[in-house]
Amino acid sequence: MGEPASAVSRKPIFLTTNRIAKAGVLWFFSFVVPNAVAKDEYLGTVWKSFSPKHASSLDNAEKNFEKLIQDNDLKPFLNSLVEDDFQFTKWDFGGSEVFDPEASFKAVLLMCINLVRGKKATLQNEVHYNPDESAYGYFSDITLLPADPSKPGIILELKNVTVAALDPRKENWTTIIERVKTELLEKSEADLLKMTFQSPGMHQVKTIQDVRDEALAQVETYRQKAADEHKRNSGYKAWVVIRVGLFRILAFEAKT
Repeated sequence: MGEPASAVSRKPIFLTTNRIAKAGVLWFFSFVVPNAVAKDEYLGTVWKSFSPKHASSLDNAEKNFEKLIQDNDLKPFLNSLVEDDFQFTKWDFGGSEVFDPEASFKAVLLMCINLVRGKKATLQNEVHYNPDESAYGYFSDITLLPADPSKPGIILELKNVTVAALDPRKENWTTIIERVKTELLEKSEADLLKMTFQSPGMHQVKTIQDVRDEALAQVETYRQKAADEHKRNSGYKAWVVIRVGLFRILAFEAKT
């Protein structure tokens, strides 16, 4: 595969929802790039971040994904995405990514999982629980179903605290992103949880710990509903994954 012409200069773009379909009790969402130019941009970003020279990093991520599936241990996999050569903390973020609450984070994480999962697990995006009650309601973000039936399904609830929420000052966004990146990389997990933020247009000030606690309750609801509605002999485990200001990723297991 040759490198797309736009790979050097363009930034990541988002996927567009292409199809929403129902099969039994499950709802499925598929995504596409919206046009040829956007496709070139997206593939260029992927090429830069996951080029063949990073094969050892991909091998490491595959091994850590195996730990996730076999041992319900998510943190090594996330760390491999943050610390190795193809880390997405090095991506050229900008534009709407400083405002987007979750979509860009989800697109990146789905892509990373798809790169390494092989036949180890089936990936389900946006599982809808209680579809007969309402078109809205309960949608888990990502569910992994290991091919080994003795291993539990794994539900991931994603949250994203944006750069704009952490630092709403009206400055050049490149300056703000670099400042936030520097500050975040210096903080411990305990310090990150104490940080306050205010999403644009929202009056309520929250801490990241508030987000974690609310999301843990949310994902536990999904876990229980999955156990009831999509029975699996080995049951389900659940995690909350929080991206903070583009550059830090925290993970917390829901304790049953």
